[in-house]
Amino acid sequence: MKISWAYLWLFLSALCGGVQAMQVQKVESDGLTALLSADHTVPVVALRMVFMGGKRLVAPGDEGVGELAAMTMLEGAGGYDAEGLANKMVELGASISMDNERDGFSVSITTVADAVDEAVLLAVTMLREAHFHEDDIERGKAQMIAGLKRRMVDPQSLAFTALARTAFQGLSQGRTQTETSLEGLNADKVRAFVAEQIQSQKLMISLAGAITKADAERIVRNLAQTLPMGVPFQSDGPHLMQAEGLRLLVPQAVPQTTVVMAYPGLMRDDPDFMAAYVMNHILGGGGFSSRLTKEIREERGLAYSAASFLSPTQETATLMVYFATRNDAVLEAYDVARQVLEEVATNGVTEEELRAAKNNIIGSYPLRFDANGKIAQHLMGIQISKLPMNYHEVRNDLVAEIQIDDIKAVAARLLRDKIPLMVAAGNPDEKTFQPDRMISSDDLVRLNP
Repeated sequence: MKISWAYLWLFLSALCGGVQAMQVQKVESDGLTALLSADHTVPVVALRMVFMGGKRLVAPGDEGVGELAAMTMLEGAGGYDAEGLANKMVELGASISMDNERDGFSVSITTVADAVDEAVLLAVTMLREAHFHEDDIERGKAQMIAGLKRRMVDPQSLAFTALARTAFQGLSQGRTQTETSLEGLNADKVRAFVAEQIQSQKLMISLAGAITKADAERIVRNLAQTLPMGVPFQSDGPHLMQAEGLRLLVPQAVPQTTVVMAYPGLMRDDPDFMAAYVMNHILGGGGFSSRLTKEIREERGLAYSAASFLSPTQETATLMVYFATRNDAVLEAYDVARQVLEEVATNGVTEEELRAAKNNIIGSYPLRFDANGKIAQHLMGIQISKLPMNYHEVRNDLVAEIQIDDIKAVAARLLRDKIPLMVAAGNPDEKTFQPDRMISSDDLVRLNP
């Protein structure tokens, strides 16, 4: 079935109106604050909790402990074993998941509206009363080690892992799971991590869907009264990227080499961040219309795709470019990518490119709000990034205000005369590519710097 552009435009316009009309409320109780977007169209509620810290709270040598905690919380808690927890979620019409992320330990709950209190109580039981039996810990470790080994034969995973360790050596961002760290974990370490992490003073909350403000206040109050208070997480960032200009190789016997290039980026609260966001869309974030794809794929046939993205966290920020190319074309593709970035840094972009980028960024924004889970995620993001509550109302105006001179200025700031940290994972031709340093995939699997 064909969908006309006119129909699609009307659909996106209607969504835009929905985004503008979305009301965000602040909910406060017992020292905790949450953001709420109520919509009773569908009787479903999405709730997201993030305990600030996450991988930043993990002690050196214990990489993976937070992910292991999140996994084994599903194996039994309170009066439930794993099957009992699964059956209780089915009974409630709820989905509950946990993850240990770069900046915090997250809990995501989606449930029918009339079971939201019980679903939150079940999640709190998993957070506070997880069994963490040694056999569950050992089984979880085995699964994580198997997953690590699978990832560490993938050139893209190897390249990004090696880049993180090199760019942020000594920081949590630069430490990754290894066989050694996973093998050393036990129930006591998992419990110690959870005790330090699951504290109300570290908690941010967002809710979206069929829930009133009064019901949201009750949930927030119950969380404040049920969880240990603890202390707020203290960040020691921001930290600058290291090793600019270094060329690193992770040898792999594969027909294509994956290349990742990293430049220092901008933190989310930098006044130039939105200009950088639009610039990145033109460079490599806009799919097949981006300059990197046109020059590397279409003009020279060096790669199927090439892309770039901004990666700001609470403590670090980078601008990254990546592509995969023939082993004999690594240096050529790298040079083309450098030329594209230098051209934008020197001469900026065209009015046509800027107009197309802004139209795409603005037009696609409503798709971030087509489900309660996405709205809860958005509300959490603006809390973590310390953005205004009405960010969804003003964001597209901020994009529309970006001008040619803004793009040129931020491109010069980030890219002019800069040599990126470059990591290649594969088997590049020795005659055309000479690395400054090599790191083996075995080292990435077993060791942290």
